[in-house]
Amino acid sequence: MRAMRAVALGFSILVCAWSSYAQPARTFVASTGNDANPGCTLAAPCRSFQVAFSTVGTGGEVVALDSAGYGVITIDRSVSIQVPPGVYAGVTPGLGAAGITVMTANSTDFVVLRGLTINGLGAALRGIDFRSAGGTLYVDSCVIIGFTNQGILLRPNINERASINNTVIRNCSLAGIEMDVATRLAIDGCRIEN
Repeated sequence: MRAMRAVALGFSILVCAWSSYAQPARTFVASTGNDANPGCTLAAPCRSFQVAFSTVGTGGEVVALDSAGYGVITIDRSVSIQVPPGVYAGVTPGLGAAGITVMTANSTDFVVLRGLTINGLGAALRGIDFRSAGGTLYVDSCVIIGFTNQGILLRPNINERASINNTVIRNCSLAGIEMDVATRLAIDGCRIEN
């Protein structure tokens, strides 16, 4: 009987230890959030996209709860950044930087960017820098404005795919969208201005 209790106790400790390392499928950011909040939960959201991304599991979602600027982000695995209609979620990179850098490694990786406003203020380098070794980028209902180079740069890779839908790109000095012929790209319902 003692041995069974010891095994049960050991199993319980193992389950608790394992669950503390499991990453959630959904994390949240808010204007009143704090990056020290563990888990970036709905009840205790984080403040920045980067911390919420580092907390969420692969293939999960980062959701903006209210209007604010949420900082630049570097993405290296599958994730969806979701901004509900009516919420402003801003990304404003500094001088010579990119707003969102995507560096996925696998052809099965996918990154969804939905509802973001990425503003270079006429000084930042580019809005989205997709330098993947494979995978798919989905950009939906975003506004990308004011970059010294490209609004979206799709670096060459034969395994790379991108879909840009219902997005406005304006006032980007070099190009709205720049891509290599190796990238497979679908564009629908977009406006590229100036």
